[in-house]
Amino acid sequence: MIGIFGLVVVLFLVLVVAGAIVAVVLAITTAQRRGRERTASLGAYARGRGWRYEAYRSGLAHRVGLEGTPNATNVVEGTADGRAFVAFDHTRYVSDGQNGHRAVPVSVVVVHLGVVVPELEISRQGALDRFFQGIFGTDHLVGDTVFDDAVRIRTNSPEFTAEILTLPMKRLLLARLHRSWRFVGDSLVTVADGQHTPQQLEEALGSCLQVIATIPPQVWARLQGGGAAAVPRDVVRDAVADPVRDAPALPGSEMPGGLFEESVGWQIDPITGQRRTR
Repeated sequence: MIGIFGLVVVLFLVLVVAGAIVAVVLAITTAQRRGRERTASLGAYARGRGWRYEAYRSGLAHRVGLEGTPNATNVVEGTADGRAFVAFDHTRYVSDGQNGHRAVPVSVVVVHLGVVVPELEISRQGALDRFFQGIFGTDHLVGDTVFDDAVRIRTNSPEFTAEILTLPMKRLLLARLHRSWRFVGDSLVTVADGQHTPQQLEEALGSCLQVIATIPPQVWARLQGGGAAAVPRDVVRDAVADPVRDAPALPGSEMPGGLFEESVGWQIDPITGQRRTR
């Protein structure tokens, strides 16, 4: 009797282990299938919009100043509302609370501004894990209790920060606290947890274009007149270990080529506004 009971227990344990293995295999297979479907959907969506799609691009994430792995996946490159952009998926690492780290997928959009801007980073208060490489400037308060309590601001130009953080801009950013933002070089970079889908990419691009459109006209006029030429460092050279070739300076500025142009490998002609290959 004891022998039969022991055999039943062993068979039960075997079935439990086998079931667990099957569940893991099914979970992995399902995740891989969904990943392939998402990739195919994103590629088809990009091509349908007349944009370029690449499954992988080496070093792109570090070239736009991101923490984590240097490479990018599901890269979409094109133009939205007349502005060149590049979007991609990335992996960053956060503490697991046990002296280790876990991988977190994030989605990134970089939009070309056409002018060099001072550095400004805005992220949700309490977001302890940084998206971006490098520390610049100092923590900054704008004097608006609701906004200061909700976000953390770092900048090397309090004047630029005060100019663009108008009431409409603060309302816009407060409605998008799931995103981190960085004005750097000639680009606006935004990062959020999760990977791109066509719908998520549309939302991210729309948010970027709204932020850019909310910058007051007088700020654009000053920047286009060379008012941002005093940005103290070349963010691309700081972010990338490998040397990169300098691009022609923007009119009215002594700065080298912009972050966006370095990241995608082509330039915007300052006269015609058209894209040209290096």
